[in-house]
Amino acid sequence: MSVERQSRAFSSAQKKGPASAPTLLSRGSQSAKGNSNVETHNTRASDEAIVAAMRMLEGPIHSLLMMSEIMGDAFDHDVQELDIDTLEKRGIPRDGKSMKIILTRGQIDRLSFLWNDVIHRAAKLQKAYLAALDGKEIAA
Repeated sequence: MSVERQSRAFSSAQKKGPASAPTLLSRGSQSAKGNSNVETHNTRASDEAIVAAMRMLEGPIHSLLMMSEIMGDAFDHDVQELDIDTLEKRGIPRDGKSMKIILTRGQIDRLSFLWNDVIHRAAKLQKAYLAALDGKEIAA
């Protein structure tokens, strides 16, 4: 960004005044007066519904943990630093600052599948957890 554009952006921000921090509300609380852009939850799920929904998360939690362990094992197996002799034989310069690794297409595909699966499972689990706080059961 040019100095002139930065200067205009700064003077524009000064005219607007300081930014206000977002207001965080706990579940079931009322929004502050005049704060119409904050969603509120006026009804609270029963404790029994919340507990039942949370119990449904046990399997997905264990599956996510197991998949993350599999991913870690595969990473530890596939990703190994090349020793100095191998670097020299392959003509790869060593700079002392970075680690050099070589992966086959199959190893990259497997690692990519594993970490994307973990991300997908974690995202689904997060949605299911948030729904469970409202006493709703959704597939994780």
